[in-house]
Amino acid sequence: AINGGFFKSPTVLDGSLAFGNGVQWPGSPDTNYRSFFAAGRGDVMISEAGEVVTNPASWIEEAVAGDATLVSNGKANYGHGGACAVRNPETSIGYSADKSKIFFVTVDGRQSSSIGMLCSELSDYMVGLGVHHAIRLDGGGSTTMWVSGKGVVNSPSDGSERTVANHIGVFAKGEGPPRSCASRFIPPIYLSQKRHVLSPTVAQAWGLDLGDILPVSDDFLNLYGTGRPLSANPIMLKEQGGDAVYIDDHGALRHIPDLYTLVTWRFHHLDATEKPKAELETYPPGSPFAPTPVLARGSGPEVYLLDHSPPYGAAIKDMVIPTTLETGVAQMMTVTLVNFGHRGWDAGKVLLKRRDQPTEPSALCDNGWVDCVTPLALETGVAVAEEVTLSFPLFAVEPGMVRECFNLVSDTGVSFGDPEQAGPADDALCVELQVTGEPLAPDDPRRPSGGGLGADGGVSAADTAGERGEVLGGCAMGVPWVRAGRSNHGLGPIVAMACFLLVGAGRRRRRCT
Repeated sequence: AINGGFFKSPTVLDGSLAFGNGVQWPGSPDTNYRSFFAAGRGDVMISEAGEVVTNPASWIEEAVAGDATLVSNGKANYGHGGACAVRNPETSIGYSADKSKIFFVTVDGRQSSSIGMLCSELSDYMVGLGVHHAIRLDGGGSTTMWVSGKGVVNSPSDGSERTVANHIGVFAKGEGPPRSCASRFIPPIYLSQKRHVLSPTVAQAWGLDLGDILPVSDDFLNLYGTGRPLSANPIMLKEQGGDAVYIDDHGALRHIPDLYTLVTWRFHHLDATEKPKAELETYPPGSPFAPTPVLARGSGPEVYLLDHSPPYGAAIKDMVIPTTLETGVAQMMTVTLVNFGHRGWDAGKVLLKRRDQPTEPSALCDNGWVDCVTPLALETGVAVAEEVTLSFPLFAVEPGMVRECFNLVSDTGVSFGDPEQAGPADDALCVELQVTGEPLAPDDPRRPSGGGLGADGGVSAADTAGERGEVLGGCAMGVPWVRAGRSNHGLGPIVAMACFLLVGAGRRRRRCT
């Protein structure tokens, strides 16, 4: 690494353009008295002083500013004006004609053992190195070169490193294409899942650097839920006529929110396939990308990406289900869930619906249900990492063994058990019980009328907690849409994903521990 552009203070640049991780620094426009060096995916450039670039190219990931042009088209440039008219320590940067090499050069000075260079001398020196295009960066007491494992390898004229506003460097692991260095952002555990990176080929397809893996304890790694392995071929999509860029991740559409994220994941908008907005809207939603990818490995050989959870997901913390049910007599079922996804659950927009046979009326339908495939709709919202307890009645008109499965479903039809979401699976939240007693007669007033549906569907005017007691006749029960009790319970319930069936007398309880 070498020092970078000119500055007024360690936090204020002096008319110098600067980029880092694909983002232009605030307050760093290009000016006509500064040049700049820029690098990005597959390209490198120098803009000379006198040229003002108001809209820097979208591929630029890193940039630092200088002043005098030292080499242009492989020839030394001696027209430096008043710049470096006397010998001083100097820093310069340039690249080869084929843009395959970048040159970082420092020259010591102001010392008995080193006198520095004039710009004309530095120009000749750079040409001798094979440089095709080069500029001068900030010099003098700022001139510093640092190498990992060796530290500062030149002799700064101040006797030690000077605090500068920016720098530019190369971090090379010897494998994979070049990329920007980004600060690792470890997403919160309650928003995250670990996803197995199956091979180096998969890692490269996702722009992941297998040389940059965070070593963690198995206990830490196990805090994360396990998501689907990364696909071998992520597909980049772009809205026709728009700027929005997405990744098709196992069929879910994940938004790349900004240029910084695009760069740190080593995706490139030119690789995107354009699709009409209407077609993109048919994809199930995926969570947005984290600002930077984070790879982690425990004690085993497996490498995982710590990725955001899908938008919708729930962990089953507890279920209380009656083991038997008598015809004509309602009993309550209660399930406690934790929002394990990346998105909050909006009131009225997340419903509990039948999933084993989604279009068939339930044999356990009650007049307190929204309809005979939908026991309830959320009455209150549930934030991420928050838990909710849902209660609803089960009612049967025929004796026999009944097994039915339910799950949360968004108002747009996305089941939490869909492959693109975080679960639970559509066969995880199931009711299995024995119905006893005699069949209810067709004209028995206790028979459900199809749940809380009006003539045209939807919730009828009579569908209120206060009025359902009359609808249920002999089962006089007032049941609201949801009995919800919410609290923050930290990480414990979030990571408890495996559920076990415990059978006992009278009632059975399914508990996640």
